[in-house]
Amino acid sequence: MKTKKQNNWGGNWTEQKLDAFEKYVESYLTIMIAQRKKYGNWPKRIIYFDGFAGSGSRSKETVSNIQHDQIELIDLDIQENETKLYRGSAERVVKLKKQFDEYYFVDSNYSALSSLKVKLQPYCSERCHYLEGNANNVLIEFSDNLTSSDVALILIDPFGMQINWASIAQFKEKKVDIWILVPSGVIVNRLLDKKGELKNIKTLEKFFGINEKEI
Repeated sequence: MKTKKQNNWGGNWTEQKLDAFEKYVESYLTIMIAQRKKYGNWPKRIIYFDGFAGSGSRSKETVSNIQHDQIELIDLDIQENETKLYRGSAERVVKLKKQFDEYYFVDSNYSALSSLKVKLQPYCSERCHYLEGNANNVLIEFSDNLTSSDVALILIDPFGMQINWASIAQFKEKKVDIWILVPSGVIVNRLLDKKGELKNIKTLEKFFGINEKEI
């Protein structure tokens, strides 16, 4: 008996991650809103920031439409059926009963952002901001605009190894919680050859923020 082929990525592990993240967001908002009630106008702004928002969909897309480092994917021979992303978090977050004051969704793909905006419009209009650009650059700008009265929950979910740790370091004096999903299975592990020796050492150094000797 033939069954209809599913057109979605991921499996139970994807749903588990989404469930875990949603519960964390709910707890985060509960705490921050309670803090505001206790201390008056602090935090002044409770902000959500998604650095690799995509289209907000977990439906199948071609690899060429996914934000990634082209050279890395070509060198590592990533297959389309391995591109199982952690998507769907944006819609879950904006549909929660408790709300952030502002939402920022970032992606380098204008088409993906436009699709996301349409998807989220019924739940999040004036509070939502959609920024096209390189996540590293937008993170630095976002950090510069955070004040001591603001708190932020940041989700960094790259498919490849685009994130620059210098961008993350900008938040060391800020009141932020940062979730970083490391693509160890699909990307990082592929920088090891069959003998277990490191390849593309410069990429690894940039990604982990340490030099070859420390790796």
